[in-house]
Amino acid sequence: MTSMYRSRRITTAMPQNSNSQPVNRQTPNALHRTSAAVATRSEADTSLGSLVSAAARVAPDAPSVITPARPVSFAELHARAQGAALALSGGQVVDDSALTMALMMCVPGLAVSGPDGLAATLSSVRVQATMAVAGAREV
Repeated sequence: MTSMYRSRRITTAMPQNSNSQPVNRQTPNALHRTSAAVATRSEADTSLGSLVSAAARVAPDAPSVITPARPVSFAELHARAQGAALALSGGQVVDDSALTMALMMCVPGLAVSGPDGLAATLSSVRVQATMAVAGAREV
């Protein structure tokens, strides 16, 4: 039995220079946006625990979370997360579970705010850590 559908190969003609090499027609701004998107994607693939650890190294006094009572620095959050990691698994590697426990200890009311409150806080910490690490790269 033969298939009623045939695959079609779609080709796109790319401009070529005199050496028969494809010509890149992206503007410098487009190339910058592309490299920024790749950098953002690689940072998004980084675990939040690793990102917080990096932020604690490069910007220990920067606020990771701002609570109604006071801001929580990356150094404090990382230290509490290391303590939680030690209690959970006997190691000092900050994983997402240890980081969540540390946030529950640092942010009053986070435990009762439910999954949406935790998700918003984790997202905020990721943004703050990404900005701290990116700021350190630029210096």
